[in-house]
Amino acid sequence: MAGKTSAVWHRRNVYGPYRFFNVDGIEQKRGTSTYNPSEAAAAVELYSGLERDFADKVNLTLRIGVISMYKEQVGELKRAFTRQHGEDILQKIE
Repeated sequence: MAGKTSAVWHRRNVYGPYRFFNVDGIEQKRGTSTYNPSEAAAAVELYSGLERDFADKVNLTLRIGVISMYKEQVGELKRAFTRQHGEDILQKIE
């Protein structure tokens, strides 16, 4: 299974198949939901690195997902990705 699911970017430790990062930042509230702009910025930076280093080798469309359990964090992620990569990015990542 490891061979079937391996990707060229897995050769770099930071881009392993499942990776968790501890990001310093301040959680904020919007209504009853929580968001953290620093975490959103870190996700955008990681994706930007993947795109910069590997987009010429592999199509990244729908191969990248970012998970959050907070509705407002999902919104913050969408805003951060859109600011950096334009509206089309929302069709390329999940």
